[in-house]
Amino acid sequence: TSVSWSEFEPWLAVGNGTGTIEVFDVTKNTCIKKYAMHSNRVGSIAWKGQMLASGSRDRSIQIHDIRSSSEYQSRLSSHSQEVCGLKWSPDGTQPASGANATALLTWAVRPCWSAL
Repeated sequence: TSVSWSEFEPWLAVGNGTGTIEVFDVTKNTCIKKYAMHSNRVGSIAWKGQMLASGSRDRSIQIHDIRSSSEYQSRLSSHSQEVCGLKWSPDGTQPASGANATALLTWAVRPCWSAL
């Protein structure tokens, strides 16, 4: 399982052993989003603004935009074992991920939102 606080909002993301991620607004004591797209436990979660990256034992990373109604914005798959670490670059454009196979990968993720 994994937990991660949002940088700017009173939100707490919790990944569980079945592959589900729940995002809670702790000021309202309520679940505001639920994602059930991983097929196995969520071992890592990382926030960058409104974007939430999740890594799983299913060897995939999913990028979620909390503002979107879509289940996920991007799915990244190159690890051969469980994704056990995630961290966004300071500018929010590249997540880095680590897996049990000691592989370290960086990803180029295009923004999935437009300026208003």
